[in-house]
Amino acid sequence: MAISERVAYLKGLADGLGLQEKDKTGKFYTELISLIEEMALVVDYLQDETDEMEEYLDALDEDLSDVEEAVFDFDDEYDDDDFEDYDFNTLGNYMESECPGCGETIAYFDDTEDDQAVDIVCPNCGEVVTTIGEDNEEDVIDIDQDEEGNN
Repeated sequence: MAISERVAYLKGLADGLGLQEKDKTGKFYTELISLIEEMALVVDYLQDETDEMEEYLDALDEDLSDVEEAVFDFDDEYDDDDFEDYDFNTLGNYMESECPGCGETIAYFDDTEDDQAVDIVCPNCGEVVTTIGEDNEEDVIDIDQDEEGNN
């Protein structure tokens, strides 16, 4: 039985008992039933609003799932373990440099021609890490060499 139905039953029961507003007890019960009736209306309204919001959130959740699937679908194809033993030097001259701004190690491929200068910019802080393609490569560390410059 819904709240509004129970309030209507309570109201009918009070009328059947002959509670009237003439005496103190009758006035009390009449006000109490009136208050309960208003509260039942508010509860019904809030329940309707909650149901509507729940439907809206379900629709948003479905839409977000579609977006996640479209954007992050490539993650399902590859695991981090797939690249664990991969030799990136097969793709070209794989290099790493430390960013002077944030200290992150930035990896890149040096496949430019000597007369072409390209700035490598840190994706974290936007600082220029190094410039490749010119004779000034003293900041670049080749991962195939140890600290002494030996292969």
